[in-house]
Amino acid sequence: MATRTICICLIWLISGGAVAAQSGAPGVLPPQARPHGRSLTDLATAYMSWALSTPPDDNPFINPRCEQSSIDPHIWFVPASLGGEVQIVCNIPQGSFLVVLAGGIECSEAEGDGSTEAELLACVETFFADLTRIEATLDGTPVVLGEYVVTTLFDVIPADSVFGPDPTPSMTKGYFFVSSPLSRGTHALRTFGEFSDGFQAGLTTTVIVE
Repeated sequence: MATRTICICLIWLISGGAVAAQSGAPGVLPPQARPHGRSLTDLATAYMSWALSTPPDDNPFINPRCEQSSIDPHIWFVPASLGGEVQIVCNIPQGSFLVVLAGGIECSEAEGDGSTEAELLACVETFFADLTRIEATLDGTPVVLGEYVVTTLFDVIPADSVFGPDPTPSMTKGYFFVSSPLSRGTHALRTFGEFSDGFQAGLTTTVIVE
């Protein structure tokens, strides 16, 4: 993928209009929660590794699907729209936590953003300011994410990833949140966002708890 393209595509925009300094919504864990002992930073870093570590023909963002994480069988990752409107169905077992990337910017060596932690941190800080409109609802209730801004740990994405054949240092700054285990049945997660250049992305996820 071209330099900066994946960075813009990974803008996954969620929150509730203006970003307020209050947390969550019914069904959303507070940012200090540690589901199965994992901090929000740990979960965000694992999420981005999942999002980037597979080649394009099997990538869960390019071929949108939710998946069970490799770090815990009770933690599942919800993908992001790479532009336009996307609809998916996510079947999960009861007792599962959902990790969602709420809105953010990804920078990497492959995109010419730098190779050190300091360089990538400067990149995500710069481009994060370009987030404009961000919205989300869980079962019709707005999610407000002012306390959910996370910068992932410095990570080296392995070879043969969405970036290509070489290992690639990467970092992301974004809004990440985790849903508490939802009740058995069908739930709706709706997200939409817009970047300063007019890029828009929307995802409607029908979550079926079995």
